[in-house]
Amino acid sequence: MPITAVRQMAYFPPSAYEQAWERGLLDATNYRDHADYRREIQQQLQALSTDGRGPIRIVALDVPGLLAYAEQTGQDPTSRQTRLGFVGWLGEQGADTVAWPPERNAGCWCGSGRKYKRCCAAPSFLAVEPADPASLVLTVELDGVAQRVWRRVAIPSNTPLDRAHRMLQEAFELPGEGSYAFRTDEYTIVAPGSGQRGVPADGERLVSIATELGDQFHYFHGHGRRWRHTATLDEIRPGGPGNTFTVLAGDGSWPAEPVADQVRQAIDGLMELAESSADVVAAEAESFREFGDRADPMDVEIHTAQLLARFDQTQPSGSIGLAMGALSIANRRPRPHVAAFVAAVNHLMPGLVTGKALTDLARHGVPFPAWAERLGKVDPRRAWRYRDAFGDQEAVLVTFGYLGDAAEHGILVEIATCPTPTVSVVHLSRSVDALRKVLQKSAATAAGPVILEETTLAWASGALAGVLRRVSSDLPAESRAWLPIVAQRVDLLPQPEPVEPARHTRADRAAAVDGFLAATAPLPGVDGDVLRFWAQVLAGSTGTDGSAPTRIGPVWLGHVLGEHVPRTFELTLAQRAGLSAAVTAWAGWAAEQQGLPAAAVEVLAARIAEIDEAFDRAYADPERAAARSYLSDITPTTTDGEDLRRAFALRTAAVPVARPGQLTEQPLWVSDLADRHRILAAELESWELAPSQSVAAWSAALTAISDQLWNLESDLARETMDYLDQVGPDDELLGDLTELAVEHGLGTTRFNAAARDRLTPDPEDLG
Repeated sequence: MPITAVRQMAYFPPSAYEQAWERGLLDATNYRDHADYRREIQQQLQALSTDGRGPIRIVALDVPGLLAYAEQTGQDPTSRQTRLGFVGWLGEQGADTVAWPPERNAGCWCGSGRKYKRCCAAPSFLAVEPADPASLVLTVELDGVAQRVWRRVAIPSNTPLDRAHRMLQEAFELPGEGSYAFRTDEYTIVAPGSGQRGVPADGERLVSIATELGDQFHYFHGHGRRWRHTATLDEIRPGGPGNTFTVLAGDGSWPAEPVADQVRQAIDGLMELAESSADVVAAEAESFREFGDRADPMDVEIHTAQLLARFDQTQPSGSIGLAMGALSIANRRPRPHVAAFVAAVNHLMPGLVTGKALTDLARHGVPFPAWAERLGKVDPRRAWRYRDAFGDQEAVLVTFGYLGDAAEHGILVEIATCPTPTVSVVHLSRSVDALRKVLQKSAATAAGPVILEETTLAWASGALAGVLRRVSSDLPAESRAWLPIVAQRVDLLPQPEPVEPARHTRADRAAAVDGFLAATAPLPGVDGDVLRFWAQVLAGSTGTDGSAPTRIGPVWLGHVLGEHVPRTFELTLAQRAGLSAAVTAWAGWAAEQQGLPAAAVEVLAARIAEIDEAFDRAYADPERAAARSYLSDITPTTTDGEDLRRAFALRTAAVPVARPGQLTEQPLWVSDLADRHRILAAELESWELAPSQSVAAWSAALTAISDQLWNLESDLARETMDYLDQVGPDDELLGDLTELAVEHGLGTTRFNAAARDRLTPDPEDLG
């Protein structure tokens, strides 16, 4: 069963926080202001919430109480362990705690008195990157090798763990391919987009797993054999301008076996994994004794989905370990409950290993339960659709029943449509009425009219088939558990109905701007050129997703004004000053074009006021400012989203965003030719050139290729934009074109032919 124990997070309110510093209870090398401290607490809470292991409550700490507890127990009041013990003691004494997360309109957990959604949960608050407080010095050793392989590294403490992974790769000169994970005593952190269940590494920072001297964690890396490294926090140094990733010392090389040895190591590693996982998997298999021949297949599917989610969360080996363990116990313990376990796991996680386990059990003559043939044997029956007034949120409900059974169960997929359609929540329930009430509740609280109606199974198929591959990183843990079942159900839906997509052109967007200006009276304090600018920005933004030029909605406005504008446009003082009035006028006009009621317009006006209040902080963010420099020479001539999207994709291929540790802390702007070439020089340093290859020749070729791609009017740039339109980002493209320029000479007939071949998409990539 899932762990449901309440977890507690310690928190110093502002006054106690200052007292803690004054009394020396916190490490001064980690100093940050209280806003950054709250931001880190919120990020840690969000990371903890992804594992689904029970509710979280916040315990407010007071300095006198902590000092008294330390004196009473004879502990060091500056130790993190003392603080943890104090938190536990407070819980035993029944101290007041605050549930996290609060409701969006409830008071914030931090005690500020503001609403949660406008305080610690505000996107603008979390978007700000806190100043890096310290440098963590780690000794990292490769486990299980005869000759010691180790590195001593210094890494900024606020480094996201996906970047820390790349730093450790560089330190050990590890191959780039292969999976990775970080493991602590509390949870597993996994590569984003890996399909493994755990805390995504891009949402967790190094300081969360290495806090005090002596703290340890494990770092796993590799293909086939998964190498384990043990990292120990040796030293905490103050931050500052020189606080960058540095390899301080080390010795030994990561083992590099011949191909045959690599295969043997991979096989040995898998067999070792099977043996090491067998006992844990056998314990999980025990729970299948309760599923006799007459068991409900729905019960089996739900139990198995929860098991897979729990195993991925609690075991570093993840689903591979589960499959290998299943193979091991199928041979060592061929029993009916093991056969039930393997059949259920193979249903939701089919593969060669679980298939082999089924074969081995059949060879042993072990009977499979009667329900094994019914798993997933369902037919789709009815479907409903929901869409809010603005088109920001959609949902699809589909009912299913097992063949020959009148009872129905349902899946409900909630979709956030902005900036691109993404699954935000997944529900699975035996009660179709309960799922319909979820939709009805959303409809009752929405501003303005909604679509809430029964639809066809073919329409539901078209709405769900593609979006299930795009899952929000914030998807609740329970939703992740249901995904395998939901995906199998969606595969059973009929072919989607053919739908001709709506096509909106630049001319449509320009016409919308003209229509708005003709219908809008002059605004006090807003110049006509400023009003036109914001109309062009809002209409032009729809060029990135193909929606109607008059698209409007609270979430959509948050994306356009909170991300698109700060990353794209250098605003004049007049344009910034006119934002609220001009956008509010556009929202009212666009809402009228969409047939939205006055209540919806009020919702939009309130949202614009929130965005305007937080805009300056988002606009000043260094990452967004650096992104603007890619387009600073283009935006004076066009605000159309399609033009800007294509140019940005091309230029980030021409000059990649600087990697951590490549450059100095001094910001570099790609709009400046000299800075652009500095970024390229750092990029070249990350490439592995053979001793026989001339660095000077490669540098010249790289600079020439990048300069051609930067120039939107060059033939190479136009062909590359067309290529990127079809395939999306291609991290290898700049290096490949540079290599062709070194080999053939830029601009030669051979280069042009080879480049054209490289820019021809593989049909399989387009499938």
